Amino acid sequence: MKRTESWFLGAAFILLSLLIAVLGFRVQQLKGLVDELRPRPRVGLWAPPYPAATLDGAPVSLGSPSGQFQLLYFFSPTCPVCKQVEPTVAAIHERIADAHAPVDMYGVSAVPVDMLRSYSAEGRGGYPLIPLEPKKMVSLMQVHSVPTMVVVDKEGVIQWANVGPIDDTAEQALGKVIFTDQVQSTDGEH
Repeated sequence: MKRTESWFLGAAFILLSLLIAVLGFRVQQLKGLVDELRPRPRVGLWAPPYPAATLDGAPVSLGSPSGQFQLLYFFSPTCPVCKQVEPTVAAIHERIADAHAPVDMYGVSAVPVDMLRSYSAEGRGGYPLIPLEPKKMVSLMQVHSVPTMVVVDKEGVIQWANVGPIDDTAEQALGKVIFTDQVQSTDGEH
């Protein structure tokens, strides 16, 4: 009788382990599906132009670059991940400026204006900052979380988007969008 019980327990354990593995796999699939369905900036979609102003009061049309591209960095000064990627974002801005790339870069944040002014006064960023209501960020670009980076071309079409940390892979992809197109348009001019 004990042999039958131990066989039954062994079979039940194996079956339960198999069930847990299958459920784990299905949960991962479901997480991927939920992530895919979550509203966020989508490459290839049109970004409606929206009139805004920088902290200095300069008029800007989000989604409508004056140059070849507009790089919008949605962030919050209080976001830990935003603080972590701050040096990378500053390096991206510096690279754009050094290359004289036809890219308008803006930091867009939904924090109170005085908090954004303090952030700017600390010398962080270096690119123009735009205060924007959270509802506007969501309705214009489908930005639900920070950090998010979006590249809009001169036609108002989203060419690249990254939600979350900006790692080396994201930075390289961004560089390919901005600098490859610049090289192609420069080559075409000669």
